[in-house]
Amino acid sequence: MICARNKQEECLKLLASAGADFGLTNMSAQCARSIAGSMRWKLGSCVDVIQTGKIAQSSNSEIFSSLLLATRANDIEALKKLIKQPDIDLNQRDEGGFSAVMVAAVGGHVEAFRLLVNAGADVEIQNKYGETAISLAEANQNSDAFKKVLTEYANSKGNQNSSGSSALHRAARIGELDLARALINKECDIDVLDCDGYTPLMLAARAGDGSMCELLISSGARCDLKNARNETALSLARKGSAGNDAEHIILDEPARKLVLKGGYVKKHTKAGKGAPHVKVLKMVEATGVLRWEKIK
Repeated sequence: MICARNKQEECLKLLASAGADFGLTNMSAQCARSIAGSMRWKLGSCVDVIQTGKIAQSSNSEIFSSLLLATRANDIEALKKLIKQPDIDLNQRDEGGFSAVMVAAVGGHVEAFRLLVNAGADVEIQNKYGETAISLAEANQNSDAFKKVLTEYANSKGNQNSSGSSALHRAARIGELDLARALINKECDIDVLDCDGYTPLMLAARAGDGSMCELLISSGARCDLKNARNETALSLARKGSAGNDAEHIILDEPARKLVLKGGYVKKHTKAGKGAPHVKVLKMVEATGVLRWEKIK
């Protein structure tokens, strides 16, 4: 802390190499990193230490994390060294709940993002503001580059990952139609639930992605499934923005099933003036024509 306050880079480097705890705070709840920030000075010497193969120690990752520091600095070589550490926690987070992969997404650091994702960083955990690495990447001006990284990762990892999310979930979330189509052709479970109880269709509906919803529904995805919060694909689509493409696509499906299955209606004779009698209204799919059928 004294080194940070006085901008003593070489002393700080020696202390970091010797295992000084960067996760400690003083009586004013300040740590070495916050003190350095107040002095308009960055802990760059810690990154130099990381590049030698050592980790700047911290008893509290919310206060200080070598992984987060290297990511903020966008130092790819330091990140590579850290990722190779056998006991590194790729999902450690700061006081705001931001993990390293989230920091990379916010900073527009595509290569750092790729390294962390391919190393196994969880892109679906949320920070204290309900954001994920995926949503932060989508909001970045380099969103297309981040989307490409996520697509490549989903395609290479196969169907299921450790967090319970499938490649189809990831494809649905980022709106990658070609990847979703390829996964469906491999006969993956189209209605598989992720760890939060969402099907791929629910995720596409929540994003308001009508094209993805149409692909999933036409491939057999069920619209009537509910998660533990009693949400359906339709209710999630409506939460996004009423009248979006996803809502229209999902509403079309039960309507299609209704007219193909048929329904009981009352038909009046004499142009509606006569006595009512029950009929089945059914659409013949082959011809696309509505017709009356007698009840057997």
